[in-house]
Amino acid sequence: RWQVKVVGHEDTPMNLKEANLQVVTEEEFEEWLQAREAEQAEQAEQAEQEFQDDTIDVEELLTTRISGAGMTRPGLGTGGSITKAPGPNGNDFDIRMAETDSRAAARTAVQVLKERGVFTCEANAPYDVLMGAFEEGEQLWRSGSFAPTMQDMEASPLEQELWTRVLYQDETEAAWISEGLIATGRCDNLAILKDSMRSFAETLQADLQRQLGLTWSSAWEGMLAAYSGDKTYAFHLDNPQGPLETGLPDNGVRLTLCYFINPHWSPEAGYNGGGLDIFLTDPSSAPASASVIRRAHRLRVAPHADTLVAFLSDRMAHQVIETKGDEVWLCLWMWCVDEAAVSEFPTKMLERHGLT
Repeated sequence: RWQVKVVGHEDTPMNLKEANLQVVTEEEFEEWLQAREAEQAEQAEQAEQEFQDDTIDVEELLTTRISGAGMTRPGLGTGGSITKAPGPNGNDFDIRMAETDSRAAARTAVQVLKERGVFTCEANAPYDVLMGAFEEGEQLWRSGSFAPTMQDMEASPLEQELWTRVLYQDETEAAWISEGLIATGRCDNLAILKDSMRSFAETLQADLQRQLGLTWSSAWEGMLAAYSGDKTYAFHLDNPQGPLETGLPDNGVRLTLCYFINPHWSPEAGYNGGGLDIFLTDPSSAPASASVIRRAHRLRVAPHADTLVAFLSDRMAHQVIETKGDEVWLCLWMWCVDEAAVSEFPTKMLERHGLT
């Protein structure tokens, strides 16, 4: 017997029988390598073709009346009138954390979510944390540290395609405030804000379950997004679930939170690019169509520093406000999700359209 060790598995010696070994020349070994590479290339090409075939179907199945291409087709209009907008002192908040305690703020937030589907809050973050977070975010963005949003998530090509088109339409690149990034010491203040957002969401959960039947099993890591340049952004629902003819399967996203980190925003300029428009449809049920959403009045939120916005992910369509110029506008996003529904979303998508 021959005893060999494999690099990387030195603690697991293998015994080989000489009779099972085949002697080859160097030329024969090279031919075998080439044949194996050709076989692997053929398998990769076949897998890519299968993915492209799926993508064509995904393109069609995302073209519903309230998601994907269905939300941007001609004839939908530009949105109803803005009924609530930033004033001379900035955003008009439903809650000011400096003037209340967390429990009272949670009760107010849930009541406003029930009545309107969205609330705004002046979060009262410490000034040094807010300024530090903006400096960290700007440095991450300008240093090229933003990466494809689905990178390192171990998602299949189909999962990446679905989530990018449904949830990350405007944020093809971002910086997740993950444990790995926090360990580098480059986002200490962003991590504080992320933890505060998660804690606030937790204070809402019991009342949301009792009053709206809304539950989730976890909150994802905060995702830092940057909006800049001469760009327009997608009008969409984060969870466009609905019947076959009007929506997609439930993707598990329950509550969306976003926190703006822009100390340079000024109400005098009258510019709200990088902020958010929320379409005020009836929050008691999912909107029937993109046209219904487009006709709805809008709540306009400036990218004002220390502004927290939360809304029902499957009820309230929204759109990042068009940006102009090179100035960057930062926003920290967080999604509260039902992980079981999240994991089932791609499979249910394919089942609904007969792709499995």
